[in-house]
Amino acid sequence: MAFDHDGFGRHFGDIWPVHNAQFCDLLIALRRQFGGDLDRMLVLAVIGSRTLAWGRITGLSYRQFKALERSETQAAPINLQSIADYSGIPPGDRAPKGPGAATGRLGVEAG
Repeated sequence: MAFDHDGFGRHFGDIWPVHNAQFCDLLIALRRQFGGDLDRMLVLAVIGSRTLAWGRITGLSYRQFKALERSETQAAPINLQSIADYSGIPPGDRAPKGPGAATGRLGVEAG
């Protein structure tokens, strides 16, 4: 069902509570799956978003997507800095401490 702005406004009281409840359920499930670390989930989401850049899957059915029937449109470039810039998670935030702690917050070699 498609809504224009007015239609959405008329049905807001029906739509928003369902959306909010489902969004909360999703965040709770993701938090469990990622050991309480939603930053890890966000990094994975950013990588997925950049990998499936706009235009690469437009118009595909789920079957076509699963069969890797994608266009040759290039994925958006991605690296540690672009993830940090896009997500707001600093590359070295909450870096492990002590001997052998060579990875930054985003889980890649620091420096």
